[in-house]
Amino acid sequence: MQGTGEGGVARINDEVIEVYAPVGVPQLELIFVHGIHDDEMDSNPYLTRWSTRDKREECWLNTWLVSQTDVDLRQARILTVTYDSSIKKNSENGNMCIFLVAENLRYSLIKDAGVGQLDSCPVLIVCHSLGGLLMKEVCVQASHVQSREEDMAKYKKFLSNIRGFFFYSTPHSGLKLFGSGGSSFLASQPELQDYRVEPGNSLSATGKRTLTGESSTHPLLFPLGDLMKRLELYDTSCARTNEEFENLRAREEYKWETRGVCESNPSKVRISKDDAVEIFVEEGSARPGCRHGFWKLPNTNHFTICRPESVTSNSFQLLLTFIEELVYKQRKVAWLQWWLSKALPVPMRMVLPGIGVLMILKKEPSEPSLSQCEGIARCRVSGMLSLKLVLERHGAFGCTISGAGPTAVAVTDSEEEGHRIGARVVEESLADGKLKAAAHLQKLDKEGAQVVESRKL
Repeated sequence: MQGTGEGGVARINDEVIEVYAPVGVPQLELIFVHGIHDDEMDSNPYLTRWSTRDKREECWLNTWLVSQTDVDLRQARILTVTYDSSIKKNSENGNMCIFLVAENLRYSLIKDAGVGQLDSCPVLIVCHSLGGLLMKEVCVQASHVQSREEDMAKYKKFLSNIRGFFFYSTPHSGLKLFGSGGSSFLASQPELQDYRVEPGNSLSATGKRTLTGESSTHPLLFPLGDLMKRLELYDTSCARTNEEFENLRAREEYKWETRGVCESNPSKVRISKDDAVEIFVEEGSARPGCRHGFWKLPNTNHFTICRPESVTSNSFQLLLTFIEELVYKQRKVAWLQWWLSKALPVPMRMVLPGIGVLMILKKEPSEPSLSQCEGIARCRVSGMLSLKLVLERHGAFGCTISGAGPTAVAVTDSEEEGHRIGARVVEESLADGKLKAAAHLQKLDKEGAQVVESRKL
């Protein structure tokens, strides 16, 4: 499987794989973290978990994602991670607790792979299932590191560059299927051949453990991996990590956005004598960790929710929209910082950049009111408010009216973007408002008015 970036898929270390590398300096880092897997059915979950629905060998991270025209991701660095997330416990797999796995991954991602260490390069973390709980643990550990000053600075920069998390069916409150109370695991009793799990009780009436669903119990064929303990319903350690993560997310210097989706169809659980058919992650467990958007997707189960059928699938489009908004905000901030450094006197440059960035990232209203649209309300130009919203939706940094109209002025940062935005707005103006319009691209005058010649009268 080859990526479209230089060098294709490349393993950076034991845990981190680069599936797409841009030419030049990355402008965005996307980290994809898989969830639980079965070693016999899924030997390379760091790629197959992100494969298309019809072709297991086709990874959509370095094909569909980087070929989108609405948001150019050719300058994005795309990484996946692998870790011991085996659902089964044996001599080779399922023997590490989440604290050790998170510690190894934290080191591999931040110190070895250098994730989150570039200036003006935001990080978006995309997680499936257990991967979401693991990355929460990674962030919490990174915030607690007390080591060399150089290492602490790297972890702090990683946390500062994170802009958001997208969760595919992450059970923030655990799985009803696995029960609760710490009774779901018999790793300390390998001599038992018929493992059973029953919530709230160490042993069933027959003296054996059962995996309890809504209507029946299913005898387990093997002990479950150590990481599965974090999936117990209402697990105490998981609840504490969730609380610490939420405190981090809400801090003024971070303000991470969290969005997510969950499945609507049952999945076959291949861990019992009789395959248990269950909704793996209930909405009540998936929703609490998603503060800025949540959707329950039809025709998806736990293992297909991050394997879209096409580029128009909801599971793909919702992620793409999140990335697009992130890229747009970053470009808007970068342009504002450049403008402040060029257009303002030195004393003002020292004061305003931080204020300007905060106004865009922190105070951005969800629905602009008329009073926030400069002279648009006062001049009463028909359709101007709608035009402003259309321009900004397609990537313009801002829009205002020129004089009394009917000319509007919008700002962007590149000639390519200007042509794209102009074409979209002209097309929509004609389709929606039956308004014929023309778009003209001009360079912004960086110097302003100048004295050409002066004479004494």
